[in-house]
Amino acid sequence: MESQVQAKFLRVAKSPTKSMMKVIVNGQEQWADCDPKVKGFAGKTMQEGQDVVITASFANNRYYISRISPVGGAAPQTAPQTTAPQQQQTYQPPATQQTYQPPVTVQQPVGQVAPPKQYMNPRTPEEAERMTRLSTLSSVCTVLAAVPGQIDVNTLWDVVEAGYTRFLTKVKE
Repeated sequence: MESQVQAKFLRVAKSPTKSMMKVIVNGQEQWADCDPKVKGFAGKTMQEGQDVVITASFANNRYYISRISPVGGAAPQTAPQTTAPQQQQTYQPPATQQTYQPPVTVQQPVGQVAPPKQYMNPRTPEEAERMTRLSTLSSVCTVLAAVPGQIDVNTLWDVVEAGYTRFLTKVKE
């Protein structure tokens, strides 16, 4: 259940992959998850220490912020204000959900056959052989990661070559 909470905005996460912001709620600093668009809006328009009203849900000792707006209307100005007051800046996600619409298919005229789709181009025998060898080498190297202990580098290459030739013969049977 979402509720409106008064808080102080501190900052947004620096990581582009994390949609989080740090706020002070009830005197406690905490990181809250948020919508990526809310993070972008807050990062551009909010300043550290600014009083804000957040619309958030609280679960598992963590807030999820779906809306944020400054307290008392417009965001604070750093320079003296010379123009008319700004409208209150608030981000609110779209109210309607978009539904999936399948792509339009083009119908072939009656009597004509569509060319077959080729998902993969045919490979030459040399390309197929190279792919088999690379896959085999990759498999042998992956198996060696499970070998416990330390191995001398020269011994390691001998083990790789022996495993490669043995596994390649098994693959080609």
